[in-house]
Amino acid sequence: MKFCLSNPLFALSRGPAPEIVVHGAIMTKLQDQEPVGMSDFSFLASSLLSPWQFLSADIADNQDFWSLGLAFHSGQDIHMTALEKLSEKARSGENELFCPREYPLDWEYTARLRFSNKKPMRIHHPCSGKHLLFLASCEHFGYKKDHYWDPSHPIQKKLFSFIGREAREQVQWAYDQCGLPSFFMNARTHLQMWERLCLDESEKTISMKDLWLNNPRLVGGRGRLDSDLTLAAKGKALVKEGTDGLLIVQSFPFQNDPAASCLIKISSGYNKTYLALALLSAINSNPQLPPVFMELKDYLQSRLDEWLPRGQNFLEPPFE
Repeated sequence: MKFCLSNPLFALSRGPAPEIVVHGAIMTKLQDQEPVGMSDFSFLASSLLSPWQFLSADIADNQDFWSLGLAFHSGQDIHMTALEKLSEKARSGENELFCPREYPLDWEYTARLRFSNKKPMRIHHPCSGKHLLFLASCEHFGYKKDHYWDPSHPIQKKLFSFIGREAREQVQWAYDQCGLPSFFMNARTHLQMWERLCLDESEKTISMKDLWLNNPRLVGGRGRLDSDLTLAAKGKALVKEGTDGLLIVQSFPFQNDPAASCLIKISSGYNKTYLALALLSAINSNPQLPPVFMELKDYLQSRLDEWLPRGQNFLEPPFE
């Protein structure tokens, strides 16, 4: 496996020389074509695994609250309301969840809880929806809920089998930071999985994609890059953030345009601004991407003033 990601993605400068250079990897792929970019690195799939975790649970319908099973959520009011409904379906809650106790990702909601002297809870964890999804699946299929996160549990065995079929190669597993099993994957393999997911016309997969497109704020949150970009794509792409500096943009085939994928991994870890600028650099470097990426480019450029400090310039490689 290759882990060192030393390619410069973009730089920030107030003069002729870069002050900050952000490194990582960018990989793009057009439907049925070979990927372009750094395709031989491997990474822990983390939250980018959510669609396959959702499908392996095999329980959800089209009610909005099920989209929390796809989420790395911000813990805002809309999420907490939906989590209550998902808890009812799972007949499980704070005491059954295995994810760590945390304050919400959203700093305003965290400040509100801290001001009220309220302690962090497992339900606040960004992955609590996925945990409740598995608990709801256990409730539905009659599995024991104890150790639902363990690779030997029937619900996780279903996931392992599903990932093996979809990846079409051997993958290595490890625990994600939320306590659920995740998988180390080659970037090429991962984009192939997203492309097949995009083109899958099975009833369950179409239902999942519709649920996601109809509830992007529940899958992410207010002010979240992936939710904003999914909305900006107007039903023509799914966008998902992952912990530690991951971003995937997967477009659907539209009219005569092919499906396309863009995967970004930032070496320094998660930073919303850096992910946005890395995506802008990726789009500028790959003019063959379909028009929906140009729409996302327009959106990203419209917000540059928010992301760049006054007087700072955005530079794309090669740097002179």
